[in-house]
Amino acid sequence: MRRRISTLLLTILTTIAGLVLLGLVLMITRLVNIESDLGVLRDSVLPRLAKLSQLSQEASATISIAPALGANPTRFEFETLLSRIKDKESSQKTLIQEIEGLVSDETSARVLGENSRLLTANLQALTDVVGHQIAVRMRLEDHIEYFRRVARHLSATASINPVTESNDDGITSGNSVDGGPLATSLAHSILSTLLDPNSARFSRNKAEIEAEFKLAGQALGPRGQPAPNKIDAPAPPPPHLLSYWSSERAGILEDKRDELANAFKIKALAEENSLITNRLLNSASNEFWRASADLQAQIRAVEAATRFALVALLVIVAAFAAGNFLVWFVLKRRVFERLNRIRDALQIFVERRQRPPADTLDDEIG
Repeated sequence: MRRRISTLLLTILTTIAGLVLLGLVLMITRLVNIESDLGVLRDSVLPRLAKLSQLSQEASATISIAPALGANPTRFEFETLLSRIKDKESSQKTLIQEIEGLVSDETSARVLGENSRLLTANLQALTDVVGHQIAVRMRLEDHIEYFRRVARHLSATASINPVTESNDDGITSGNSVDGGPLATSLAHSILSTLLDPNSARFSRNKAEIEAEFKLAGQALGPRGQPAPNKIDAPAPPPPHLLSYWSSERAGILEDKRDELANAFKIKALAEENSLITNRLLNSASNEFWRASADLQAQIRAVEAATRFALVALLVIVAAFAAGNFLVWFVLKRRVFERLNRIRDALQIFVERRQRPPADTLDDEIG
């Protein structure tokens, strides 16, 4: 049975089928691995890279908001910046939530979340302070405009017709508020204090104003009248300077203190914003590089699986080709050539009635 042609062909074809089947199994296994690796890339690594890139862009864009808030924005500019901040807060919160679901390292996810929450809290505190600062500056602008108008009135009066007035003893004095140098100095001192951004000079300026105010009050006596409340009112007579300062002094000084304190807070919060944003960018950058490393590892795995599948496919093709050649060779040597000899022997027997030698192989044809 071992020498039969059918047994030999069956062995060859079974071997070919086994090799082809083994190669197909290995290739399919690798293709499944490739599909799995591509699924990881599609569902985890690539979305994580994209979200981290967006988070970096959002954080970088946030850096420009804090300096803009600290640059004395107008009410309209503040509202625009506030709208931008709300957009950034919403987008960053969404991105952090999505990244936390994609990051396998709990520590990295926690650091990103904490830095994002700190940045949101910092921006909220900064907007609150800037909003308060704008309100304070609007009130101070009203007072500054009033004192400017008084100073211009005093300067114009002093240059055209210096006024003197008599006291109860009939002695004239040049220190009245009606264009006198004392009133002009008082108006300019108040303006200088309200416009001075240096908090260290505030106490000294305040003391100088109080001293000049006391001298002006002694010079004028009970002549002061209530100050107007509207900026667009006609320029008031100089004696109103004292009554205006007397009635508005506490509010003006309190607003100035708030302005100086808010300016310091804005500067501190802006610096803190820069630090928090840099920490958020660093943590996002670190996670981005980790995701990039994961991407490279997945790409290498896919490339290795692809090469293995290609080799397996080449082995299958080579085994199939070798098997076909072997089948052809066996059929040629063991079947076709011997059948040709049998045909020739039968032809000789027909023509010459001579019997050629028998086939020596002990198989179906022999």
